Amino acid sequence: MPPELRFHVPQSNRRPFGSHRFDAWSPKAARRVTLFGQRSLRAWVAIEADSTISHFCERPLVVESSKPTRVIDFWVQRTSSEEELWILLRTTECSTDEPVVSSAFQQWSQTQGFTPRLLPPEEPAMTDEQFQNWGTVLRYLAANRKLLTEDLINGVQQACDAGVGLGALEHRFQHHDPILVRTALFHLLHRGAVRTTEFTSTLIHPSMRFELA
Repeated sequence: MPPELRFHVPQSNRRPFGSHRFDAWSPKAARRVTLFGQRSLRAWVAIEADSTISHFCERPLVVESSKPTRVIDFWVQRTSSEEELWILLRTTECSTDEPVVSSAFQQWSQTQGFTPRLLPPEEPAMTDEQFQNWGTVLRYLAANRKLLTEDLINGVQQACDAGVGLGALEHRFQHHDPILVRTALFHLLHRGAVRTTEFTSTLIHPSMRFELA
């Protein structure tokens, strides 16, 4: 793990009462992650989908000074080196004037160079189609990442230069396993090298077009 990262592994793996547990492999963290509840799952998918976020850690801190004790949901580091602490607000926390974290923690965050972000239930924003599409991308990367070659990745990237439909891309590389062609495309999409404007409104289909970012 790169030494410059402030957080590598979660500080709390205690499952909140009544929440569902999700286990997944994270391309950005290069390890398995455990997430509790749909809010955390959707926030993680949004983190993976955001190419301006280079690193993250789930549940990196436990704020003992807050009453009751509060777990920070995510630490994220952006490609600009800015660091944020994400707190996924519960519905009850949105309708109260009581501070979610203590003033001492807020002051500590500022001295450490963190930007605390209190995210209401509708944030980070992600449509159902976008959530499902990125779920597909992440499953492909988890299952097939070790089978990719640089030659295939570079070839798929070149094919996206003028824009290409998914079905046409697979036909162009018909001498390759179509699953690996899709995985190479999704690898490029995940790292922000290619893009599509359709992910937010349409589920993945053969005519979906991809182009260089």
